[in-house]
Amino acid sequence: MTKRKINTAFLVGLFTVAGLTNQCFAHEEQGVGKKAGTHLGTIRGVISDSMCKFDHDAMIKSGQYGKNDAECVVKCEQQGWKLVLADKKNNAIYSFVNAKDAEPFAGKPVIIVGHIDESRKVVHIHRIKAEK
Repeated sequence: MTKRKINTAFLVGLFTVAGLTNQCFAHEEQGVGKKAGTHLGTIRGVISDSMCKFDHDAMIKSGQYGKNDAECVVKCEQQGWKLVLADKKNNAIYSFVNAKDAEPFAGKPVIIVGHIDESRKVVHIHRIKAEK
């Protein structure tokens, strides 16, 4: 076997074992909604929680979940709800592979670059920043 075939076989085997085949070989710089499946792209939305999703008003009015969206997200997460990306433009909610990276942005609009799985609505964050 040539060195190239061995290296290719090794990498394919390694990525398959790690469960990363689609993520590593399906790289496409496309925005959300342009292709089903996993792709590398950019997505925008608000870091929210799986309880409130797009609207925190009822929880805030209850008086037990803070005075604003950010405080509500933190409280909901403390109660066991998961962090999500609420994409109002596309009326979609995405969960995270690595939600800890989103914690500092609770309740804020963000831009995320990462692997996006459209079919499962899951995002693996590579870079995240607050949207101005």
